[in-house]
Amino acid sequence: MASKSKASAGKRGRTDAQRELVALFQAGRAAELKATADRHVRRWPDFAFGWKALGVACQLLGRDPLPALRRAAGLLPDDAETLANLGNALRDSGALAEADRALRRAVSLQPGHPLFRMNFGNVLMDLGHRDQAIAEFRQSLAIAPDTAEAHNNLGHALFGIPGRLDEAIGCYRSALRCRPGFLVAADNLLFALNYSDRVTPAEMRAAAEHYGAIVAASAQPAQGWPNAPDPERPIRVGLVSGDLRRHPVGYLLRDVLPALDRERTRVFAYATRPVDDDVSTALKGSVAAWHGVERLDDRQLFERVRDDRIDLLVDLSGHTAHNRLPLFALRPAPVQASWLGYFATTGIAAIDYFVGDPLVLPETEESHFCERAWRLPRTYYSFSPPTDAVAVSPLPARARGALSFGFFGALAKLVAPVLDCWREILTRLPGARLVVKAAGIEQPEVAASLTAQFAERGIDAGRLCLLGRSGRAEHLAAYGEVDVALDSFPFPGGLTTLEASWMGVPTLGLRGDRFIAHQGEMLLHALGLDDWIAPDRTAYVERAVALAGRLDELAVLRAGLRDRLIASPLCDGTRFAGELEQAWRGMWRAWCESRR
Repeated sequence: MASKSKASAGKRGRTDAQRELVALFQAGRAAELKATADRHVRRWPDFAFGWKALGVACQLLGRDPLPALRRAAGLLPDDAETLANLGNALRDSGALAEADRALRRAVSLQPGHPLFRMNFGNVLMDLGHRDQAIAEFRQSLAIAPDTAEAHNNLGHALFGIPGRLDEAIGCYRSALRCRPGFLVAADNLLFALNYSDRVTPAEMRAAAEHYGAIVAASAQPAQGWPNAPDPERPIRVGLVSGDLRRHPVGYLLRDVLPALDRERTRVFAYATRPVDDDVSTALKGSVAAWHGVERLDDRQLFERVRDDRIDLLVDLSGHTAHNRLPLFALRPAPVQASWLGYFATTGIAAIDYFVGDPLVLPETEESHFCERAWRLPRTYYSFSPPTDAVAVSPLPARARGALSFGFFGALAKLVAPVLDCWREILTRLPGARLVVKAAGIEQPEVAASLTAQFAERGIDAGRLCLLGRSGRAEHLAAYGEVDVALDSFPFPGGLTTLEASWMGVPTLGLRGDRFIAHQGEMLLHALGLDDWIAPDRTAYVERAVALAGRLDELAVLRAGLRDRLIASPLCDGTRFAGELEQAWRGMWRAWCESRR
């Protein structure tokens, strides 16, 4: 009787403990949940629910949940929820194969659970199984049509497939209908709208300001700052970005930051996601302080910026991944600006300036922005030449006997008008081919979609050379297959145009009507290649076709284009750093003057 009573008491104790843990979870008391679960599993090492609760608490607190969740899954091998939690944690740690197995098992145990299917779709996307991921997201939505995250994730999956941009935009809008304050979906929508040729700058601004209003509604911005309003003292500049790494932003900053005057300008970097590569290492050595802030919420990051006494806080992300735009709505610094990482208004009223140059941000287009325009004198960024030793190859058309056009940008840029122009070029030059190199094209479904887009336009797959993601040296070497790069529109290349030029490949561009559409013009103008900027689509096609009869000129241009780039304002990092410092100083002086 005594042993039975003891066992019964132990069972009641675990039941009570489970109720306690559930109540703490439902109350959102994560720290207490962790402490309580930890106490219970020490008392009962085989208490499966306790391990499960401990893992969830660790996830909520940003701690490593894997030891607890692995233990829970070992004790509950058929508990779908535990397996799903384990799968999500494994995905976060980068263990995608294990995450696939855990979430696949969770879905098989509970096929009608929409979140399990959605999370399984996320892992499939990470593994490059885009079609399967899309199917899981659609299954999730068939079960729960109002799941905002599933609409958003489906949009993300469709965004990278040529010809599916409008569907992706529709998914982001559906996500926002389900949850109007869903900022991740709002970011994705604004980013995607930049690729569409059917969205006007006025519509872009309206959508961005709607985002800004949502953010501002829950913000409590600072009303004053301890920063001494001395216009000539050394200033402290904070850079907020998730792209301080092998990324266009990181590459473009690499030669600029070391050239800044450290006596006059102290730079603080706030990396919004973990980074560790050769570019981030170089950037870390060029700043006064580097903070990894991915685990700080907006209020904590606000305090970090205030503690660093930042005078000018610079957004380098806009509505791209890992941005911290809601931080700027809190106004932790007296002066705030957006530069380099985005190409349209942020919609955040607390951001004072948007940095451009006379070509990308003409006076006639200032109404596209809620921020005030601040123009650098020549270009709004500079180019850090690749450190990879890849030589310029001879003109490939000499060996092939016909032109090879190329596009090495994001596949989402290949909207219908772009493909229509390229179809006409390839139709009029029967021997020409098109080399497309882009991340994602190594996925069979993505390559098939692009091939189908051209087939619908009468261009055989044999005239396409499709290349996927590679290391940077291999990426640059692939320009050896290209005679002329064809730019996209309304979203042209930036770093891709610079890399093509470095490899001797000129880019044929098109004049635009907004900041991002002018980027190609700015680069070609800085290179002295204004005649490579077509005024309209008809001229774009005609100029591309005419190049087939100008191989000698192309060969000469190819041989000297790298030197032309090096001699241009684009490769003068020291000059650019001085102009950037003058801009930052001018913003600071304007604030100091306003305090008088």
